[in-house]
Amino acid sequence: MPSQDEGKKFKPKVLVWTDLTLDNVVDIQRSETPEDVQCLLADILHLKDWKDDPRQGILVELYFYTLQYPLLNKINIIYINGKS
Repeated sequence: MPSQDEGKKFKPKVLVWTDLTLDNVVDIQRSETPEDVQCLLADILHLKDWKDDPRQGILVELYFYTLQYPLLNKINIIYINGKS
């Protein structure tokens, strides 16, 4: 998550399918627990302090739940990953 500079308004980033590579999506699908998926998302999106920083934690949860619909409904990874 980018640091907030003085004088600049913070604009949160929203997860879009092009943020994930096909390999990222495959790794996410292979994850065994929700905690594994959250750790993987945090790593992919460079949110190093997500367990201690409430802002980063909220982003990881948002990204996690954003992915739940396509994963639980067995949507083809080609449609989850916008770069395919």
